[in-house]
Amino acid sequence: MLGSLRSIDPVRRRLILVVAAVLLIIGAWLLLERWQKPPDIVLLVVDSLRADHVSAWGHEQKTTPHIDALARD
Repeated sequence: MLGSLRSIDPVRRRLILVVAAVLLIIGAWLLLERWQKPPDIVLLVVDSLRADHVSAWGHEQKTTPHIDALARD
């Protein structure tokens, strides 16, 4: 699909991207309006951490106090 977007005139390509962004924003706004309170979501991305070394997941030593606090909440 990216190849087909590159072959379009730059002005039209920008227009398509702007329209897509506006539709995405409107869709997100409509979804958020359905909830009284937006859901609490935490996305934690860790590059090099072994799951068996996280205290909240059963490791005996207190190795990850901040992740433990998030898990408690």
